[in-house]
Amino acid sequence: MQVLNKLIFFSAALLANWLRRNRSEFWLIGENRGRLSFDNGHAFYEYTNYRKRNVYLVVRRDHMPHGARKEGYVTYGSLRHAWYLGAAGVLIYTHTPRDLMYASLFPILRRGKRSVFLKHGITAFKQFNKDYRERCNDSDLLIVSSEHERAVIHRELGTDIRRIAITGFARYDRYDPLANGESIRIKEVLFMPTWRDWIGDREFMQSDLYLHTSELLASPQLRRLLDSCGVRLTFLLHVNIREYIGHYSGIEGSSIDVLYADQVNIQELIIASDLLITDYSSISWDFLYLRRPVLFYRFDLDDYLAYRGSCVDLNNPDTLFGYTAYDMVSVINTLTNLIHTEVSLPERDLKIREKWFQYSDKLNCQRIYQRIQCLQEQ
Repeated sequence: MQVLNKLIFFSAALLANWLRRNRSEFWLIGENRGRLSFDNGHAFYEYTNYRKRNVYLVVRRDHMPHGARKEGYVTYGSLRHAWYLGAAGVLIYTHTPRDLMYASLFPILRRGKRSVFLKHGITAFKQFNKDYRERCNDSDLLIVSSEHERAVIHRELGTDIRRIAITGFARYDRYDPLANGESIRIKEVLFMPTWRDWIGDREFMQSDLYLHTSELLASPQLRRLLDSCGVRLTFLLHVNIREYIGHYSGIEGSSIDVLYADQVNIQELIIASDLLITDYSSISWDFLYLRRPVLFYRFDLDDYLAYRGSCVDLNNPDTLFGYTAYDMVSVINTLTNLIHTEVSLPERDLKIREKWFQYSDKLNCQRIYQRIQCLQEQ
């Protein structure tokens, strides 16, 4: 049945591609393989939808907001999706081409169209793999946040610098960063570890990821700290850890919530949080942009560098922002110090922010929109 559905989808897209000679008016946007995660794709769609006709966002049926069809949302895998995919002149995605279509169909259906890689965020904490290299070098336009990030991608991947647009990320237009030197009192903490590709299904319960995160969340010292100071911690499971949420049962309480990414608007959660605890997640850059503190809990740094790698030196404190801990005791001690004082970013972090973010003017979507228009005119 799945093969038949793909064949029907492919045939419909090819027919639309053949029938529609003038494709320039159609833009198709996707993010996170069709999961609506309020990422750069959704932010750019909302900006563009009020300025241009025939712009559509592809979303899986189980992620479709109520009444979204009339607003320009298209159900992933539907015939309507196939038709707009074939008719589109511009394909825009945040993670992979699978945001827009089945991976096997992309090389064929992409022909004669412009492709724009919005990116999920800054990928400095991850080494570029083969798939990421292909995405960067195959796209007609690649979005970055600064001259520094453009130089890193050009150096590491050899991407044509003319294809790399310094515009800033679309979702950052929704943020209101703290001012330089402005302090914040910690009342809401977001704990969001990233997924490890090298962890197999059967190994999760024995993985460092599970052992260290569950140990921290079950810590009596952590619970006393949160309860006594009136601080709430939200543990947000990566989408790939969703199936393991049952292993974290029993740790929720008066000061700890456990959620998975599909349950919430992650961007609203970021905005509502005063401090982030993570390991290598690119969400940490959102907090740096917001000038809010980040506590990196890197309990498996050696394994991470061996299996995944990083574009920046994670052992060099001069190139890193935030606070770093390698064990539970250090995490709780650092968190205690941060909670008991008003926190503002140190000068080192502000300089790193200035290097990685060129714009803070809420005009990122406008710049992306203009660059795509220019791309179509070429």
